[in-house]
Amino acid sequence: MACYIDFSKAFNRQDHNLLIKKLSDLSVPGWLLNIVISFLSNRSMKVRYNGCESSIKPLPGGGPQGTVLALLLFIILINEIGCPNCCSKSDCIKEIHLKFVDDLTIAEAVDLKSALKPTSTPDESVFPVENSLVYKQLKETETYAAKNSMKINFSKTQLMLFNPCWSLNFTPHMSIANKDLELVSEKKLLGLTVRSDLKWTSNTENIVKSASKRLWMLRRLKILGASKDALLQVYMKQIRSVLEYSVPAWQGSITDLEKTNLERVQKCAVRIIIGYQY
Repeated sequence: MACYIDFSKAFNRQDHNLLIKKLSDLSVPGWLLNIVISFLSNRSMKVRYNGCESSIKPLPGGGPQGTVLALLLFIILINEIGCPNCCSKSDCIKEIHLKFVDDLTIAEAVDLKSALKPTSTPDESVFPVENSLVYKQLKETETYAAKNSMKINFSKTQLMLFNPCWSLNFTPHMSIANKDLELVSEKKLLGLTVRSDLKWTSNTENIVKSASKRLWMLRRLKILGASKDALLQVYMKQIRSVLEYSVPAWQGSITDLEKTNLERVQKCAVRIIIGYQY
């Protein structure tokens, strides 16, 4: 069972005071703290629309997006989520927690025979959430977010169940802040479409669709007289890179039809590049 956690306006909600305190707790030297403080101080913004400009407004919080330092500072802000005490205890590995900037996924393996409880309805079982490591971590994440001026986006925080066993099936019910979490069968995680049945059909369809849309680049450049070598470079960087996105995850599990669909995009690209010689 997995839970995909999303933070609302994650970068905009960064508290500068908390960031400096966390850096200090990590024994960052004072001269470097002064550089970070200078980087975050006296920031302002204004909005330009249709030739008109707003007045300048101060930005007392948030991280300057598009900068490497702001990215590192945000990682420091959420470093303790999912694994308190910076992984110093062996019990941190009881549940899986995967973090990528502001994307957080937590998961656990459930022994259904011992975890499920029977109900009055035949062939229907219930999973007590108080026994779930995911639910425990979810509550801790909610508490951590509140203490660090962050906010969980409940509309995008969702559950997914990977259970091929029909005889021991159940529907998990979890809620935080009086909001029930949605149970989904498909989720796009960092560009990779994951399904509860562990099939890659949807992911392949998305890849093929995205790569096919980029074939116009080759057609346009071919009309403008680009060489075959230049077209090949564009194909490798702009189209094939899409076809091979996250390939270590799915390459051994796709069907022959999915392989054919992926190869069809490559054939179209080759036909465009070499023309009548195809």
